[in-house]
Amino acid sequence: MISRESMKKIHIMGKRAHRTPLSYPEYKKIAQRYFEYTPKPEDADFLVFSFKLDMLENMEEVNDLLSKRPDMRLVILSEEPLWDTVWGGEFLSKKSKVLLGDREHPVVVLNHFTTSIYDYESIPYFVTTSDDYFARYSYLFSRNRNLKGSDLTALWGKASLRAAFYAENRDNPQYDVHFSSLDVWGLSRYRTLVAKGMAGAGVARVGQGWGETVRRQQLPDWHLDKLAALDRGVFFASGLENTHQWNYVSEKIFDAFAVQGVPLYFASADHGVMRLVPPGSFVNLYGLNPDAAIERLKGFRPDKEFLDRYLEAQFMLHGVFSNSMNLARERRRIVGEIVAEFEVID
Repeated sequence: MISRESMKKIHIMGKRAHRTPLSYPEYKKIAQRYFEYTPKPEDADFLVFSFKLDMLENMEEVNDLLSKRPDMRLVILSEEPLWDTVWGGEFLSKKSKVLLGDREHPVVVLNHFTTSIYDYESIPYFVTTSDDYFARYSYLFSRNRNLKGSDLTALWGKASLRAAFYAENRDNPQYDVHFSSLDVWGLSRYRTLVAKGMAGAGVARVGQGWGETVRRQQLPDWHLDKLAALDRGVFFASGLENTHQWNYVSEKIFDAFAVQGVPLYFASADHGVMRLVPPGSFVNLYGLNPDAAIERLKGFRPDKEFLDRYLEAQFMLHGVFSNSMNLARERRRIVGEIVAEFEVID
């Protein structure tokens, strides 16, 4: 704990202000030991944004603030590689510049590429942002650890859904970004094309753009709704991310294992998911184009080796989510990394 006088004053700005590590209530409890959250932006030492677009949408106010407070610093603290790679500009440079109207300002960019904030030890960042994820996974993986191969064979044989894809319909080439030297791939359109290509009955496509009138995030509890809808009733459960980046793992693959579906994922041999579950415990579509991925799924039959790896994954995930200290340590580590980054901003 540091004295209030030496705390760095921050103001988080923009309509996506809730989508940055310092905004989630569970993280804010820890971060308030090191940062003072100022209600008024003019009182801050740092203006924090989760996304470059938030800065552009508030350019007049930001320019005015910096005219009055030239010592104020701009920081993008991004949790989404999708935002960085599609709309973020120079996402590989920690020290960058942003043009707001006719004025250019220095900006510090803290994301999956420029920092070690998201280099998780036991639990990937996104599922640490709410206690709900841990509580639900703790219960479900405790249940699942007692599964047998014969249980799975019977369950998948009578599943009412052959496949489920819970993600927005994004059939737009702008999402087809790739940076081969970084092994970074945009997957939003890829997973949309795979979902569209799964012909026949028993395929659930759920999310904005698939004909729904209400965004899933507007439901009282979109995550619980998904788990309840799919639990023990789906064969293929898509865990495909919006971006392939070595340390980016969202809730999706955990959901797939939790509901006892066969996870679909896209991961290179060096991807962080390989530290969470064994290779071979999910259907890995890495290196396959959408058409080839669909053919792979058509021909997939879980054999004994797959069942063994799948059961091993369930046991490993039970180990991760049965110890609440894993969650506490990960949150403290992330806040510590963020504090260290702010300490060296000049």
